[in-house]
Amino acid sequence: MERVEADTATLRVGLDSVLLLPSGAVYHAQSGRAQVRVSTETGVGGVKTLVVTATCDSLERQVVELLKEKRRLEQALSGRASEAHSNAVETTVKRKLSMPWWLLGVLGVIGVFGMVRVVRMKNRE
Repeated sequence: MERVEADTATLRVGLDSVLLLPSGAVYHAQSGRAQVRVSTETGVGGVKTLVVTATCDSLERQVVELLKEKRRLEQALSGRASEAHSNAVETTVKRKLSMPWWLLGVLGVIGVFGMVRVVRMKNRE
């Protein structure tokens, strides 16, 4: 599987700017699949908290590729299963058609032996 290269998002903001950032406002940077968000929250007692969230969807591409491969393998397996089923049906049909001939052959041999026995018994009388 193809290796997914890493992406890096860098955000440079002065500390005084972050401290003056009003609640609900964010600084945001993105590079390729990498993203970073910086915001502040006002917590209990009016204490400001710095919130930094970073995400990267580099695995998403691998997941998509693996799902495609899974579907391809399932379809191939399904095709082989249906092919095996059709081969089994064909073999069963061939056996069903050839079974009466085999049975007739056995019955014919039994009939011949029976007739030979009857003829021998009549010759003894």
